[in-house]
Amino acid sequence: MKPLPKISGINTLCRLADSGRDFVDWYEFARRDIEYVCGSEIWCPRRFSAVLSITSPRVAVARNVRTAFRYMSSGRCFANTMSGTVESLARFELTGQVSPTAQKVSAFFLAITGDSESIVLDVWIAKALRVSQAKFKNRTLAKCVDRMRAAAEFYGLTPRDYQACVWAGTIRSVGRNPPQFGILAEYKNWIAHGRDYPESGSIPVLTEGVCHAS
Repeated sequence: MKPLPKISGINTLCRLADSGRDFVDWYEFARRDIEYVCGSEIWCPRRFSAVLSITSPRVAVARNVRTAFRYMSSGRCFANTMSGTVESLARFELTGQVSPTAQKVSAFFLAITGDSESIVLDVWIAKALRVSQAKFKNRTLAKCVDRMRAAAEFYGLTPRDYQACVWAGTIRSVGRNPPQFGILAEYKNWIAHGRDYPESGSIPVLTEGVCHAS
C-alpha cells in the first residue's frame, strides 16, 4: 500500500483562514441570494443550486453563475460549455442526482444549500493542503477532509465556513483577489440583458454595485 502524501498542518491552514476570514459568509450569502432569485423567478431553489454546482467545474465564478441563469431560463448552455458539463446536466435531468461521484460538485451543492458540514475540495484547497487535486480520492481524500475538519474545529468555525476562509486566503497568497459569488449582482445584469445572454462572446456588465439578499 502506497504511503499517504504529507499535507499541510493545522497551523498553516489557520494562517490561510486568517487571511480569508472576511469570506466566512461566502456560502451563506450564496444560499440567501439563491432563495431571493428563485423566489423572484419562481424557480426551484434546489434545482437552481444543482445547476450552479454542476456547471461550476473549471470555470470562473461569473461564468458559472451566467451559465446557470441561461440554463434555468432556456434549458440551453453557452455554445462553448464543456461537453462533460452538458452530459452531467443531462444526467441530472434524468436522475435528479447531482454528480454523486464528483466530490467537488456534490460538496458544493450541499454547501450552498445550507449544509455547514460540507467541505469543497477544489484546486485552491488542494494548493492549501499541498496535494494534487487529482489525488482527492479514497484514503487521501479522507485524510484531507479529516485535516480540514480538525482545523475548522480548532479555529472555531463550521467546516463549510472554514473552508471558505482557507479558499479565499489561498487565492490571496498568490496575489489574486478571491471572487464574490455575485449571484444577486449578476441576476440584475441578466435582467438588464433582457433575461438572455448572447450565445458566445463577451458579456458586458450593464449594472453596477454588489449586494446580497437580506
